[in-house]
Amino acid sequence: MPQAPTDARPQIKHLNDMDWEMNRFGSLRKFSFHPSADKPTQPNAGVLRYDAGKVLVTHRHDFAQVW
Repeated sequence: MPQAPTDARPQIKHLNDMDWEMNRFGSLRKFSFHPSADKPTQPNAGVLRYDAGKVLVTHRHDFAQVW
């Protein structure tokens, strides 16, 4: 079946090819996808790395999130 011109191409990323970034709560993250001003409906998908004893603080998301 031919691909329609409006279909988005898949984005393939490997976590080993991404740098760790500091997030707003002081832990490290690698986000494959994250909403931005130019892509506000982009899903939020990635991994977080916490030091021993640290926890994810209660916070708010102002966008749709799928668990």
